Amino acid sequence: LALAAGEFVAARPVRASFKNDLAAFSRVLAFDPDHWRALHFVGAEYCARANRYDEGLKMIRRSLELSPRPSTAATLAYLLAYRGQMGDFAEVKRLGGKVSANPKLDREGMMLDALGVAAFREGNDRAAVAYFTEALSAPKRQHTKSHAMLNLGLALANMGCDREALQVLKELRQLRDKWVRERAVAAAIRISQGGRRTRFDWQQ
Repeated sequence: LALAAGEFVAARPVRASFKNDLAAFSRVLAFDPDHWRALHFVGAEYCARANRYDEGLKMIRRSLELSPRPSTAATLAYLLAYRGQMGDFAEVKRLGGKVSANPKLDREGMMLDALGVAAFREGNDRAAVAYFTEALSAPKRQHTKSHAMLNLGLALANMGCDREALQVLKELRQLRDKWVRERAVAAAIRISQGGRRTRFDWQQ
């Protein structure tokens, strides 16, 4: 969970400015507890790096209440999908309802990633494949593609589309990200062995 949240924050563009300064935003919240941008940024950092997941989600929810922006909704949905506690997937679907009906609305792919993770973890591999495919082709995607590609490969394998799954997983073998690379290689070996196999779990 911490790894996935860390991947989310670490993948965002880093700028040496006030906008990406956790200390500065924390000071802002000391004076203005309802600063929506500070709540969004600090909440995401709490989830990713400070092992304060519940507190971080609460801050992001508050940010969304104060300023209902698609980027904030996508952040919240993404983190909820990875946490996967009772009720989280239902909230992801609620937050991503418009994007689910029209994937082109998500030009960065973050909400589509969240919907894909939720679908995969619920066992709906066909929907997961559709969401991850759209997410990976989002025109303004900035965050890393590695986790979405891994999940896409596993969901394809679960559907019996072994050739397509191996094509996706092959692209991950040269990644610097050891966690994703090792899982992609292990999955590819299982698929190549053929025969009956148990379902690939989420990010197995």
